[in-house]
Amino acid sequence: MDKYKNHDNWSQIANKLTAKSSAASSIAIKSNLLGSADYPFTTSVELHELIIETIRSVSEAELLLIESEFNDASWSQLLADKPEVISYLKKHSVKLVRANKEVKIVVDESLIAPLYIPKSWYDAQLRINISNVVVNKHHSERSLHSSLLNLATILYRKDNDFSNFSKKDYLAAALFDLKNLDSDAQELQKSLPILTIVDGVEVGYTDEHSPYTHVEKLGSLLAGEDFNAIDSELRSLLNIKKR
Repeated sequence: MDKYKNHDNWSQIANKLTAKSSAASSIAIKSNLLGSADYPFTTSVELHELIIETIRSVSEAELLLIESEFNDASWSQLLADKPEVISYLKKHSVKLVRANKEVKIVVDESLIAPLYIPKSWYDAQLRINISNVVVNKHHSERSLHSSLLNLATILYRKDNDFSNFSKKDYLAAALFDLKNLDSDAQELQKSLPILTIVDGVEVGYTDEHSPYTHVEKLGSLLAGEDFNAIDSELRSLLNIKKR
């Protein structure tokens, strides 16, 4: 946890968290905490704990962790594989929500196409997007998996629960609409603001041969209300062109 507490940007992030949390009665967090891989291919448990402790220092608000594993068997396995995470969430009274099983609220005003959003995310007074950073390499091309793709798994184009999809299959489908999703997610922030926190202290790399190739240190911890600006800064730091 010290690598985050001692980071140059942490005090500024903590100030944002406490100011926003103290005024909210319901807080929804979207992360990738229950992924099957370890950090940095999933969200850091240490950073997550620090964020929750910072929130709880000023607020007893309803706190929801929204995860989005679509496949029923995979969801059960993830819960079984991460008992320490489940225990920690219970300790801090954090309710675990499976996004694709929730009632969806449709939003279509000013969007290219309608989006169906989990009710807990729509209703929350504070929304926090916590993302890790992964660079995907396919032959000579590289792409960034960060805050937008973390959000993509709860921004649906259809009103169903995708239980027959794995997260990989859903993202593969979503990628066909990534340009429009980027635009619509930015538009959505005007009515449903999000505080995005991106952990680029370490970066995971994947390629066409292996899902977990290697890890490199980047040393970045970024936060703000514009996830697109944060992803742009990361692309610049990692020398990745936007697709």
